[in-house]
Amino acid sequence: MEELEVNYILEWQIGEYIKEVKDNISIPVIGNGDIFSLEDAVDKIKFSGVDGIMLARGVLGNPWLVNQIKTILMVVILNNR
Repeated sequence: MEELEVNYILEWQIGEYIKEVKDNISIPVIGNGDIFSLEDAVDKIKFSGVDGIMLARGVLGNPWLVNQIKTILMVVILNNR
């Protein structure tokens, strides 16, 4: 359990670096890592401002995750037009 807690803390520290990179360059930035739910995806996008995300282990236990994220992002995009 302790290892999971340390990994989670490190993930958020890395997220801060991703945000700093995104704030200082003009090319698209893609983030990934530890996205297991729709809430994880939304939190990481909001926190870091990345242009996109990649999924890996999260879809192994939740194959519907891709469609859930796609649906919510499309709603957000359409509402911001």
